[in-house]
Amino acid sequence: MKKTSIIAGVVICIVVICAIYFMKDIKKTPVDILRSNFADEPAPFRLSTVIEQIDIDNKTTLVFYYTDNGGIANAILEKGLLGYKVVNYSGEVAPLNERIPTSLFFSSYGESKSIIWYVLYDQNITRVMVGGNEASIFTVDNIKMYYLLNDYAEPPPAEYYNGDELVWVIE
Repeated sequence: MKKTSIIAGVVICIVVICAIYFMKDIKKTPVDILRSNFADEPAPFRLSTVIEQIDIDNKTTLVFYYTDNGGIANAILEKGLLGYKVVNYSGEVAPLNERIPTSLFFSSYGESKSIIWYVLYDQNITRVMVGGNEASIFTVDNIKMYYLLNDYAEPPPAEYYNGDELVWVIE
């Protein structure tokens, strides 16, 4: 009888410890998760300052941020039973570049998801079409950016417009 009580006590302790370990991230925000996940990463990945946090839907959050190098990067996080987890993160791009009006950064994640994004260095660009779909554009701290989440397997052509005038194409 005493042996059974000891085994039951040990099992209960293990279950409680596991529950505490797995539930520690449930209350963390996407930014908290990024800070803790990238704390030991090289500077191009570490989050310095959040530029914009965009809730794509009730499960997916996109965070654009300045890295410790001063570049711009992003991460996509998905919410599960045990809190948020990083499902994709990008390399960094320069916040300013006078040589090109823009470019595109493509990465895929999950089974069939992708993100296309970049900084719009040409402030006159008002619309971005990627593979026939209009990208979302936002401006924060005089930095204009665009992004599009989709299911592209590889980067499609992108067209950049000033009003109705096509000003730049990336194929």
